[in-house]
Amino acid sequence: MEFIDRVNNHSRVKGNELAKGFYPTFPRDVDLVKKVVKISFGWDQKSVHEKMVTLFDPCAGEGAFLSGMVRHAKQAARSSNAKNTTVASFAVELDADRFKKIRGTDHKIYSSFFDTTNTGSFDILLLNPPYNRSGKELVSWVEKAAPMVSKRGVMVLIIPEYELKGKMIEFLRGSFTYRYAYKSEEYTAFRQVVIFLRKSDSNEATSYRSPYFRNYDNLDNKDKDLILTYAENPTVNIEVEAGRPKTRPMLQSRDLSGFYGECEERLDKAITVMLDKEYPASYDTSIQPASTLRTAHAVQLAAMNSQIESVTINGVFYLAKYMLVEKPETFEDYSDGTKTTTVIHKPTVETFLMDRTGEVKPARELGFDYVELNSQLSTILLRKLTTLYNPLHEIGRDEEYLADQLMEIGLKAPQREAVKAVMKAYASGRKGIGIRANTGTGKTWIAKAVKYITGAKRSIMVTEPHLVSQMVKEYENEGFDVFVIDSWERLRELARTRPKGLYLIAYTRLRMHPDFVPVTHTTRVKTKEGIKYTEACLNCSAEVKRISRGSKEHCPVCGDVLYTYIPENKRPYMRYKRWIADIERNGTSLEVKSHNKQLPYIRFLKRIPFDLAIFDEAHNAANLMSNQGAAFIRLAASARKVLCLTATVTNGMAKSLYNLLWGINPVQMREAGWDMKSATDFQAKYGAFKEVRKTDERNRHRESEKVATYDTAGISPAALVYTLPNFINVDSEDFDDLPPVEREMIKCTPHAEVEDCMRTIDKIIDDADLPIEDKMPSASVRTAAFLRVSDTFRHADDELRLRGELLGTLSRRPVDELLEKELELVNIVRMVENWGERLLVYTGNTQKIDMRGPLERIIATSIPGVSIDVLPDSVAPNRLVAWFEKTTAQIVIASYHRVATGLNLSQFNNLCWYDYSDNTRMAEQGEGRIRRVNTADIHRMIYGEVRPCRYWYLTSSPIQEAQLAYTLEKRMIAKLAEGETPDIDPAECTSGNQSFSALITKALKEGNIDYQDPSALLKKMTRSDNARVRDENKAVSPAPASAKVIPFPQPEPSPSPAPETFQVIMLENGREVERHIPADMYHEYLTEGMLEVTLFGTYVVTGRPNRRRRA
Repeated sequence: MEFIDRVNNHSRVKGNELAKGFYPTFPRDVDLVKKVVKISFGWDQKSVHEKMVTLFDPCAGEGAFLSGMVRHAKQAARSSNAKNTTVASFAVELDADRFKKIRGTDHKIYSSFFDTTNTGSFDILLLNPPYNRSGKELVSWVEKAAPMVSKRGVMVLIIPEYELKGKMIEFLRGSFTYRYAYKSEEYTAFRQVVIFLRKSDSNEATSYRSPYFRNYDNLDNKDKDLILTYAENPTVNIEVEAGRPKTRPMLQSRDLSGFYGECEERLDKAITVMLDKEYPASYDTSIQPASTLRTAHAVQLAAMNSQIESVTINGVFYLAKYMLVEKPETFEDYSDGTKTTTVIHKPTVETFLMDRTGEVKPARELGFDYVELNSQLSTILLRKLTTLYNPLHEIGRDEEYLADQLMEIGLKAPQREAVKAVMKAYASGRKGIGIRANTGTGKTWIAKAVKYITGAKRSIMVTEPHLVSQMVKEYENEGFDVFVIDSWERLRELARTRPKGLYLIAYTRLRMHPDFVPVTHTTRVKTKEGIKYTEACLNCSAEVKRISRGSKEHCPVCGDVLYTYIPENKRPYMRYKRWIADIERNGTSLEVKSHNKQLPYIRFLKRIPFDLAIFDEAHNAANLMSNQGAAFIRLAASARKVLCLTATVTNGMAKSLYNLLWGINPVQMREAGWDMKSATDFQAKYGAFKEVRKTDERNRHRESEKVATYDTAGISPAALVYTLPNFINVDSEDFDDLPPVEREMIKCTPHAEVEDCMRTIDKIIDDADLPIEDKMPSASVRTAAFLRVSDTFRHADDELRLRGELLGTLSRRPVDELLEKELELVNIVRMVENWGERLLVYTGNTQKIDMRGPLERIIATSIPGVSIDVLPDSVAPNRLVAWFEKTTAQIVIASYHRVATGLNLSQFNNLCWYDYSDNTRMAEQGEGRIRRVNTADIHRMIYGEVRPCRYWYLTSSPIQEAQLAYTLEKRMIAKLAEGETPDIDPAECTSGNQSFSALITKALKEGNIDYQDPSALLKKMTRSDNARVRDENKAVSPAPASAKVIPFPQPEPSPSPAPETFQVIMLENGREVERHIPADMYHEYLTEGMLEVTLFGTYVVTGRPNRRRRA
């Protein structure tokens, strides 16, 4: 493929050139050219020399423009009465059908103009090239054509007016001395200009302007030299002389048929991979899952096997069959003459039922509930498939395995089963294993047990920065020696001494380089000398003194760091041309290079012989192209065993599994034929993708679509061959000692001013005069503004910005009364205060407008005496845990971005989403802060009983309701990828596979926002969360009448209820034993301070010896 660079840079886009469509030059524009260009053959009737005029159209189409000018030239020859006149015409056309229609030319070539070369020059060159507003090929056409024009010849260029700028004007003025443009005769419809160019004459505008000359260079279209129509200025007259002897020019074309054939073969191969995904009819039963199959696993495996089962539903017998189907989902959008069609290709599992008559229909067409049907069928499938696939560990089947060690540690039953599965995986020879555990199910405590049982002398744990201090406390309390790597010097010391124990390091430090530089910004700051421009902190904008390069300073106000680390080996920018060359040279769709040749922290960590590497929140290492992903791979490769912990294995993309699989099980990846550069191929085989077709109906030179392909959310069940052996699932439903859940959406009416504010937002964006390429990003700006305006319009001015550029400002409206949404928040606070409980308020969807301060003022003014605390941005990530431990306020207002992962906030059993998020991972993690596996024990310590975890979702506009419904649907369906049965049928998801921004943009244009009722979705989610909660935990006192909550399902009354007991862990004969004690004894122990609540359970601490130190 190297010869392609010697030919040109355009042959590889042959398919694009053919797709641009055929648009002949308008007949009225042809007449315009005839009026301006005069052809003179002279009056010599005696000379025997040939008088020849040559015409060339490098993009001839069907030859109409060229043939019209040929007739014009021949008519001029006849009227001159000159002897030996000749008109020679030349044409180039790439499309085969149009090429056949070209008639009457002396020389025509079936080829791309960029694959042709010429000998000699042409008197008249007619160029009406294909173009696209987002491309840059038009200048290339002109650059190749300009040298072909003879010294006294003329070039006629027809292009859109918006292309006449910058590089185009600069090139035309550098190549031609005479330049004059007319508006096309069809200008009002297509905004084109017809430009006449010569190399012999000159019409440069000088300081002296002749009053008799009206045809100065007008390409800039300014002042006196405007681009006019021919009717407004019919004075331009360009004469082409044919009187001098000349050599007839010639055209040649390179033979690129071999190259084109290879390109088509490669394209066909790529299309086969992307569009014709072939899944095996008989699935590989050699897979050995690490642990017991889940219901969703059974459904997906059944679909891969085309499994058929018999089932009786409502007394009717059916044969049920799971099948893998791929129905393209299509969305269309029209904007400013551009039609955008998005086609999403995503494999899904569907259930088909056949009745006694043999008629087969999808189950949902027969009206069967997706969840109930799959729950019934999956029970049958689980029994069969568990026997067929023989998992390493079956839950509840091996009680004696590790019984002594686990009894001493004291985990809850689901956590013990997970530890058993991990240890059996290690015993089978696997280097690593992953634990996919729901938020709040105790991943950290499972990791402690694994570390203890494996007897790892030296182990390392990588976690989020704000969780480091929390991990130190938890592990030191259990008797482990902990070494925190918080500096370059500390790491070098540990690499030299290599002590036994647990090493702790944050992801941010793992990927960084020890070199650092000061970092501040210059802004207007209020100082002792007044307001002035000075160096300030990036976080709080407080004034800072001059910092020397070698010092690590902190902000004197907020304590934030005033330096940043220099990344090692910044990834070089790869140009498109080089990317294409790599494809042609290596034969792959994408060559992935991390470019991180030296990660200094990894270099020293590899000197320490780690027996176990634990990666908490392992999804942070999913990106192979990042320093963090590369550091994960290298550290995992250097450890004897690897344990990955996460609540969300994937982000919905198949490729997000790829890097984790290489760290957990590199042997399987190599044996399957993958290498570290194959992430894109992995996504193509196991993921979903979408095609986006854009048609510019106003662009007459581009009839067909411009197609782009993108990865999108969706994972094929075929990926189970990698997930089942390498990940163990721990679900919230596995635990029964949890608080019940109550959820409610409170729908508030927007204020009357909101409608006018939305019209103002529309006007600001419409008046911004943005280019076409910014129309889509501006739609996202509009959506974000519409989401927040109903909450923020009375509190602050709202600046609408696109990539930092101010589009306009929505001024604050003077509304004094509280909004309905604010009143509802006050009512919730009042209820929580009456119950003697605490409330966590989430906000964070307001971008630059910080609502934490206004909400604090509203609550403090409406309910005097209630204690309120606001989590400020000045609290560093590593101080979050301490901040929440210190605060005793009854109401805490925080941004959900700050508390999304890792924190245990069980002291709050009430959570109010003042505004929600369309980020499903953030929404899931945010709610999991207050409901964890030890929350019930903490409730008993605080209240003497288990109280429900209550969630309120406040909305103040239809767009906010749509956002809530969108995220809830995505959260419920996402369970399928994690091995759980989704709460709703994926086919019933009204948002489909669109992004929220695209969904709202389309809805606003159509004037109709279609979404499911969020209240119905919340009821389904609540029913699922409460399905396995203990009955005694549900039997709480009813809430006051003023509480507007969705009640959780109450248990049916039992004829002889058992006396209430509480499970505790007691020390008997040197061993920890679980015992159930009566309620009165439990409350007596509680009063005497003899109970210690941990994630492992509630301990009776009287006489309990200290645990032995562990390495």
